[in-house]
Amino acid sequence: MSRLDPFFREVGVGPNVVCLHSSAASSAQWRALIDELRETHRVLAADLYGEGKSPPWSSERECTIDDELELLDPLLDERTPFALVGHSYGGAIAVRIALKRRQSVTALILYEPALWGLIAAVDPDGAGTREIRGVRQSLIEQLSVGNDAGAAQAFIDYWAGAGTWACLPSDRMPALILGAKATAKKWRESLGWPFTAEEIQELDCPVLLLTGSNSTLAARSAVTHLRALLPHAEVVQLPGLGHLGPMTHPTVVNAEIVGFLGRV
Repeated sequence: MSRLDPFFREVGVGPNVVCLHSSAASSAQWRALIDELRETHRVLAADLYGEGKSPPWSSERECTIDDELELLDPLLDERTPFALVGHSYGGAIAVRIALKRRQSVTALILYEPALWGLIAAVDPDGAGTREIRGVRQSLIEQLSVGNDAGAAQAFIDYWAGAGTWACLPSDRMPALILGAKATAKKWRESLGWPFTAEEIQELDCPVLLLTGSNSTLAARSAVTHLRALLPHAEVVQLPGLGHLGPMTHPTVVNAEIVGFLGRV
C-alpha cells in the first residue's frame, strides 16, 4: 500500500497528549476531553483506518495494530514526547506504541483496552475469552452473508447494551455499519495483536487503568489481567459505567484522565 495520511484533530499548547478512539468510532469521541485539556496541553486525536475521515484499509490481508502504527508514525514523530489515552481498540494500539516507543511515552491512560489476544493467551478457556470469541465470530459471519445492519446491531448492542441500536437516530446507523465493517477487517484472522504477559510487564511508564462496573465480561477480564501484570498501575473502577463510558459519560471519565495527567 502507498503512504496514506490519517485525519486528525489537534488543538492547544503544552505537553503532548495523543488520544486513540475505540472501534466503530472516530476522533470525535474525544471532543470533550480536547476542550478540557486545550488550555494546558497540546492534544491530538486521530482517526484510525476505515474510521471517521481516515482512509479505508484496502489490502486483502487483515489490518493489524502495526499497520495502524505505520499510519500514525509521522504524527507521533513530530510530537515526542507524549502521553497516550486509549479506549478499547485504541487502548490496544496505545499499549503497542508504549512498547515500541518507550522513551517517547510519558504516561499511559487506558479505558478497558481491547487486549483480546492477551486474554486468549493467558486465559484461553476463560469466560471472557469465550465471550469475545463469540462476538468476533458473529460479526464476521453476519457480514459475510450481507446482513450488514444485523451485524452492526449485534455489535453495538453487545458493547452498549441490548436495545441501543433500536434507539439510535437513523442517520447515525450508516456510519456505525461502516465502523462495524472496518472492525471486521481488523478481526478476520485473530482476536487481535498477540501481546504476551512478559511484554506487558515491561511497561514502566505511569499507567492509569479505567474500567466501568457495568462493562462486558470480556472488557473487565482484560483489565483484571492487566492489573495483575502491572502492580504499579493506578486502577479506578467507575460505578455504573459500561464499556462505552468515555462516550456515554465523558465528564466522569475525563475528570479521571485530567487528574492523572496533572499528577504525572
